[in-house]
Formats: sequence, C-alpha cells, structure tokens
Amino acid sequence: EFRRVLFRSAPKFLTDGADYKERHLAQELNQFILGEFYQTKFYAKAKRMFRDGLVMGGGALKIYEGENGKVCVDRVMQTDLYVDDNDSLNGEPQTLYQLKLVDRDKLMANNPKAKGVISDTPNSLPDNSADTGRSIADQVLVVEGWKLPTGDDPEQAGYIPGRHTIATMSGIIHDEEWTKAKFPFVF
Repeated sequence: EFRRVLFRSAPKFLTDGADYKERHLAQELNQFILGEFYQTKFYAKAKRMFRDGLVMGGGALKIYEGENGKVCVDRVMQTDLYVDDNDSLNGEPQTLYQLKLVDRDKLMANNPKAKGVISDTPNSLPDNSADTGRSIADQVLVVEGWKLPTGDDPEQAGYIPGRHTIATMSGIIHDEEWTKAKFPFVF
C-alpha cells in the first residue's frame, strides 16, 4: 500500500470557498496534471529515482521543456551531476553541471545550427575497459550547465540573469539566459 500511495501522489489544485467556475477550473487543471504525468511516464521514472536514492544515496529527475514545447522528464544519475565544492559550501550552489553521453545523430537533429561543432567532436566512451572499444555507438560527451540568476526580480537593481549552456569538447551548441530561480532537477 505504501508503494502505491508514494508513486501515485500528484499535486492538486484546491479551492476554498470558490464559486462553480473556479472549482471547475481546478478539476480541469488536476486532469491536465495527471495527463502530463501519464504522458511523461513520470510514475515509472519516479520509482527508478526512488530506487537510485536507496541504492546510491540520491536520485534525481530532470524536468524541462522538450521539442514542440512538451514537458519532458528524464531520470538522471546523481553521479552525472557536478557542483563546485566551494560553491556548495552553504548547501545552495549557484552553478550545476550535467555530463552525459548523447548519440551524435540525435544531437545534430535537435541542434541543427551546431552541426559543425557536433561533427568535429570526437567519440566518447563511458570508461577505459577493454570491452568499451568494441562499441559501435557514435556518442559524444555533452556538458550542460546552469548558472542561477543573481536576485529574484529582473526589475531590481543588481539583478544579473543566469546562463544555460550546452557544449561538447569542440564548442558551444546552445547558450541562453536562465531566469528561473532553481535548477531543472527534482532530488
């Protein structure tokens, strides 16, 4: 029973003293959220994240906007996430990096403007074991980094927007401002 409750919980839009229109909107929003959980296979990925936490001491899900503006959820191994020791002394790091192996063709399809950089990137292998050399996978090492903005309000003095950058050994694939106050991960 515990497993079912843990992995089937979802956020709910509640109304208190609301009229019919607001209650109906809350019901529709609840259905929308359940649909997004189903579409992203959230519950299956949350189970794996929970298992990662039990086995390795921590688990993570990455929630982001994918192709065509759809919500995407990926299970991420915490061993693929890095923060600077000095930056995380207070427990609130401002910069986070994710390293991952990505199929070269998929990376080119998702980033057509950076095909030259991606094609110049050498193949990457997950480790130095003898069996690794037998792989025919055409994968490249991608580093994705986030720097949180300084301040909460862009209208305030002293506000500096953050950065979101995706790069390979050969150069930058994607670079944009990051205005969100948090990293796109749930731990």
